[in-house]
Amino acid sequence: MKRILAVGATLLALVALPAAAQAYPAPPVAAAVSDPSPAVGETISITADGLVGAETATLTVVSTPASIPDSAITIAGTAALTKDVVNESVTFAFSASQDGIYTATITTDNGLTIPAQVITVGNPQIGGGTGSGSGSGSGSTGGSASTGGLANTGASVGGLAALAGGLLVVGAGGTYLVKRGSRSNA
Repeated sequence: MKRILAVGATLLALVALPAAAQAYPAPPVAAAVSDPSPAVGETISITADGLVGAETATLTVVSTPASIPDSAITIAGTAALTKDVVNESVTFAFSASQDGIYTATITTDNGLTIPAQVITVGNPQIGGGTGSGSGSGSGSTGGSASTGGLANTGASVGGLAALAGGLLVVGAGGTYLVKRGSRSNA
């Protein structure tokens, strides 16, 4: 009886441990901005920690409105800069010479993208203006589940279920053979 329980516990561990490991989420990595609302010309720092396995990181900054030239963005003289990651951390210095809303994104050489940081420099006047107009339109939202359907989300556990079933059959067969052998020896 003890042997059956041991085999059952081993089979359960073989099936449950990989599933538990897949469910473990990676720790979040976020960037910190020293001042999300600096004045024009003020230098701020953007730091990302916890960059496990990364050797380099690139900070890219884009502006709103798009009419702000790249020359107004300064990260060591450019609008994008790549630096070495030291002790799983990287810090960039950023300044802007024009009012605007700037979006800073850090990506690493191992494929990690840190959520974008929005920096409002000065007092941007975005979206102001006057105007008038009219319009009309029509459209349809045609489509069917057979052409698009829902996105495939979550884990696909079909392979694990088949493996678990196979191991269960092997374990049951082994238990049967052990029991049959012990009966014939008695």
